[in-house]
Amino acid sequence: MSRFASSLAFLVILALFPGPAAAEEGSETSYSHRMEQGRFFMKSGLAVQAVAEFEAAAQTPTGRMDPEVHHLLARAAWQAGRVGRAVEAVRHAWALVKGRGGDDLAELHEFLTKRFGKVLVIGLSIDGARRPEPAAPILDPEMKRAFEAALKALDTQSEDGSTSIWLPVGAYRIGSHLLEVTAGSTARMDLRPSVGEAARGVYGERTGQADGPRTGSAPSVTQHLLVRLGGDGFGQQGSGAGAVQVLAGWEPWLGPVALRLAGGLSAGRAERLLAEESAPIALGPLASLGVGVVGPLPDGGSVGPWLSWQVAWSGVADASLPEGYAGPTSYLVHGPELGLRLAPPVAGPVQPALSLYGLFREYQPLEAVSAIDQKPHFAAGGGAALDLLIGGAP
Repeated sequence: MSRFASSLAFLVILALFPGPAAAEEGSETSYSHRMEQGRFFMKSGLAVQAVAEFEAAAQTPTGRMDPEVHHLLARAAWQAGRVGRAVEAVRHAWALVKGRGGDDLAELHEFLTKRFGKVLVIGLSIDGARRPEPAAPILDPEMKRAFEAALKALDTQSEDGSTSIWLPVGAYRIGSHLLEVTAGSTARMDLRPSVGEAARGVYGERTGQADGPRTGSAPSVTQHLLVRLGGDGFGQQGSGAGAVQVLAGWEPWLGPVALRLAGGLSAGRAERLLAEESAPIALGPLASLGVGVVGPLPDGGSVGPWLSWQVAWSGVADASLPEGYAGPTSYLVHGPELGLRLAPPVAGPVQPALSLYGLFREYQPLEAVSAIDQKPHFAAGGGAALDLLIGGAP
């Protein structure tokens, strides 16, 4: 009876606890099921659900050593806006293939590990905590999506005041400081409003000044290249006239104050000739010096007034003048422009802006023969210009 009871107990144990082969088969089935579910969710655009399935598959004995599941997990996490998890997964996949993966994995590994950096955020729960802003607009839609996802993650954090996020590599502005985010390292970003009152930041921020003795903080300098295409309309000598101009120049921004130094070409009516047929076009070089105020808008972008002074030489070709014309053919043209520039919240290295302005010009004849031709004439009107601000490096 004792032998029968022992045999029965052994059979019960076998039934309740499957052997290694059965356990392995169950694990393989779970892995395959999770992988299929994850692929289905990815094809359906359900990245969050796909991440959960690939996470579960990666925890199985088969999944721990299979680079495919970690590759898929990285793609799903990137689509779900979880850059940190995507970087971790793609690094695991790359380590499993020992750097000999396919082109898709190599491209994803290069993208995630070279174009993003980890940031330790400090002072998140402090009243008045700032938010980072790109020093130069983010043009790439994927990079912009990743940046916006990082900001959203900050807004949903607990009140412990510190967390970590992943940002596209580049420079970011926190108040008057700049923080450089690089791949392969962890930057520290202090969002407390008190940072900036001292000479320089304490978490890697820089103000754009050279190292040396400091007695106080100074506004950072952001430099832009300017390309402008503008058109003017004005009254001149009792009739309407117009001009177009193309300029290129340099705009350094010192905090909210911006300067402009630009040069280019203008084309329009300059001479005082009045006749039935249209006056010939005068061409010439011009220079513009201006100062403006850059005020941020609530939804991004900027708006502010500008005052500038323009000086140009304008000349008409003799061959284009009517027969018998003996008046001046070249002028010194100068005068102020007062206007408003509006820059919409467009991400990228090239920031477009619209400028509207009023103008006043004095046309001083050069090499005039008669006394009456030596007198200047005036023009007043307005214009509009498309400005392209390129760069923004401190």
